[in-house]
Amino acid sequence: MMLARASVACMTAATLVACTHPQLDASGVDAQLPMQAGSEAVVRDAPARERAAIVNPELWVLVERADDPFDDRPASASTDCVPAAVMAEDLAGERVLGVDTGSCSYVTTVQLSQREVVSGEVIHVRVWHFELTASEPAQAHVAVVVDGIDVLNERVMIPQPGGLITTQLQVTRAIPAGARVYFHLHNHGANNWALVEVSAGP
Repeated sequence: MMLARASVACMTAATLVACTHPQLDASGVDAQLPMQAGSEAVVRDAPARERAAIVNPELWVLVERADDPFDDRPASASTDCVPAAVMAEDLAGERVLGVDTGSCSYVTTVQLSQREVVSGEVIHVRVWHFELTASEPAQAHVAVVVDGIDVLNERVMIPQPGGLITTQLQVTRAIPAGARVYFHLHNHGANNWALVEVSAGP
């Protein structure tokens, strides 16, 4: 059940903190990818716990063409990315996954979820973009998929001012730790995006 979805105008990175939630507590996040062999997540149908990140900005891995679940991948996608265009960075006091679409116009990344999500919890996603420009009007596609569940699937018109995209989705089944989480961005023009949050909780 979709609970809420909103786009908030935030014109500069300095105002991002005022437009978002406090920085997440990252304690207890498993820094291994893939998860250690032989480890098994215990999935409990229990009351919602304190909100916490289910991904680590440092652990995203670019997906090769053969493993990409999205169908809008251009022919040049396997060659137009450089490592510095998709990397963890600091943004307004938060650690995020930054994407420079001037160097990488198409990206799908994946990692294994770092904690389980119990049935009834809400997955929260925040994606920030700076001012979006292009040589002619265009459209960007941004998506987050958690264990096969489309949490975010947004078409963003270009040009437009900088802003924050937020979405929340209550899950009706448990999602184990170690499930695949995908972040996808296809953008026309030299722009800058950041995946700020993928978390679960109340």
